[in-house]
Amino acid sequence: DMDKVQTSASDKLFEVTADLNELDQKLEKRIIKLSADISLAYELISQMDTQECRELLMLRYLMGTRKPLTWLEIAKKMEYSEQHVKEKLHGKAITEARKVWKAWDGSKRIHRNTIAYDNVLSDVKANRQ
Repeated sequence: DMDKVQTSASDKLFEVTADLNELDQKLEKRIIKLSADISLAYELISQMDTQECRELLMLRYLMGTRKPLTWLEIAKKMEYSEQHVKEKLHGKAITEARKVWKAWDGSKRIHRNTIAYDNVLSDVKANRQ
């Protein structure tokens, strides 16, 4: 009877460990994908022509820690009114970003994302050693 309890407990432990390993692998893949997406966003923004548009998109979408900076916080950093940043500059920046995105044809977008993914993956592997 005691053997059954020990076997059952070790089977359960093995099952839980396998589940944790699977979740860990899924999480790592998601982190790598998100890191590649961020890398691609940095590249896209860096190719925009207007400095203030680049700055706005960086502040809004890539510089927040857990949540994006508010329009008011961005306006203060850029020394503009909140209304100007939110209603005028943001629209201009998005339009400019779309132009850069459209200039990358589909194969370039896929290629750039693959390069970003590979770079992040190699960083992850290097950090494990």
